[in-house]
Amino acid sequence: MTESPRSRCARKNTRSAVNYFEFQTSMGGIALIWNEQERLTGIHWIPPQNTFSSPYPNARFAPLPSHLWNLVQQLCNYFCFGEPLALLPWEILADPSWTEFQQRVFKSLLTIPHGETRTYAWLAWKAGKPRATRAVGQVLRKNPLPILIPCHRVVSKTGMGGFMGKKDPQHPALKLKEWLIGIENTYRNPLLPCLLH
Repeated sequence: MTESPRSRCARKNTRSAVNYFEFQTSMGGIALIWNEQERLTGIHWIPPQNTFSSPYPNARFAPLPSHLWNLVQQLCNYFCFGEPLALLPWEILADPSWTEFQQRVFKSLLTIPHGETRTYAWLAWKAGKPRATRAVGQVLRKNPLPILIPCHRVVSKTGMGGFMGKKDPQHPALKLKEWLIGIENTYRNPLLPCLLH
């Protein structure tokens, strides 16, 4: 994987600056988003052949904060080798404006082990609302930190289920979900590098 250190800063309204740093993986680009306080606010996946479209006007270059480089290295190892990420570094995140239900869903999601999957019904039960599978799906659709908060590990009873709000099984986002589950599973159950005689 090669890094493309395109780091830009943009302003929304004139009060809050939003910065991003983009690097490339074999499945497209990853953009880290952070605020003026250098706290992470989001991660965006950029499909291959696409460019990152910031919702903020007046973009300008800005360096990646040093405390986020470790996260970039972890993400590179994750995408290249399927290596598990460290525990979610809450201290580098911006204070999220999540509801109590969203917090329960995201924290429950973090208990799904690397390389394993659970259903939407399981996640609803784990979050304390066993009948709220649709609501869980809406929370995951708005997940600002995919990969770090691994919504790709949640599947439906009959298949992959949606991912990033997409339902067409041929959509690149669902192909990405399938790929992420695959690289995690390969890391857990590696193929033998050679046959013993």
